[in-house]
Amino acid sequence: MDGAISDLRGLSLAKDPYNLETDLSIHIFYKVTELCKKYSLGNCFELSLLSLEYLVMNEPDVRAEVFTLSGGDHTFLVVGRNPASPLHSPETWGKNAFFCDPWANKVYPAYKYSIHLRNHYSTSYLNNTKGDFLNHTEKFDKTRHAFKRMDTLTTTYLRTADTPLHKLQLKNLFKERAASIQHAIQSLIVNLEPIAQSVEEEHGSLDTKHVMIKNLVSELTVQIDCITTSMKQDVDFKEPYLKVRMTLQDCLKEHTVRYWKSMILSENNRNTLFTYRYPLSPKTLWMQFVHIPPKTAQQTMDRLEAAQNELQSHLHQF
Repeated sequence: MDGAISDLRGLSLAKDPYNLETDLSIHIFYKVTELCKKYSLGNCFELSLLSLEYLVMNEPDVRAEVFTLSGGDHTFLVVGRNPASPLHSPETWGKNAFFCDPWANKVYPAYKYSIHLRNHYSTSYLNNTKGDFLNHTEKFDKTRHAFKRMDTLTTTYLRTADTPLHKLQLKNLFKERAASIQHAIQSLIVNLEPIAQSVEEEHGSLDTKHVMIKNLVSELTVQIDCITTSMKQDVDFKEPYLKVRMTLQDCLKEHTVRYWKSMILSENNRNTLFTYRYPLSPKTLWMQFVHIPPKTAQQTMDRLEAAQNELQSHLHQF
């Protein structure tokens, strides 16, 4: 179980090349809850975040904050705390303040915390087998444990993501990222067109290599138009934050994947490109012997490989 939780937390920190959320705390919060639901995994920390997510999305008038025990090992949700009260003193949090402890499956008034709240810890077996632990609980001890709020894991903080301004920032970043893909496609077109023109001048417009390259250029041009259309589409700021963000990210991924796939030539296109025009000529026989492809094939593949490297470099930034 501990290993699975560790893996889940590692996944939540992994880079996402299509992520449009610039606030790392908000990004990680929703990544954790997404993975917890996907794999049905979670300790007290993850379960508290799932509870917080429910309140953020469904209870706009409820205030909640994730707390952890400094000097201990437990995480839980506090609902309804008086915002003017000291963070370290549940006795002052007010009559509407409650502990919500999904790991212990308990909800109780904050002023009764000393009765119900437990710290969790583990010890290894005597044989000290790696990953082999005994789990324990103990009463809250004021001399060793203190309350610590996780400041970015509150309904107040997370609800800033649902504001029109924040959604506009997502849209603007989408347009910026989409424009960079559009620019990369245009650069590839500019690099392919001289090759097509050279083939046409030497072998005519019906030449199979010329037709293949022009078809690729046409497909890339269509992609530019599609990206332009998606960049012009309005965002409905009344839609929930996650729906807006995921719609934009899915669109960005779709454009990126389509561009990448267009640079992977089909077997037929590769055969067309790598066919020698004069297979029995001494020059061709020598080129085949030393594994030199036809000039048009070499030029085209060089341009495609450079474009692939550029796209990979772009994605690795995020």
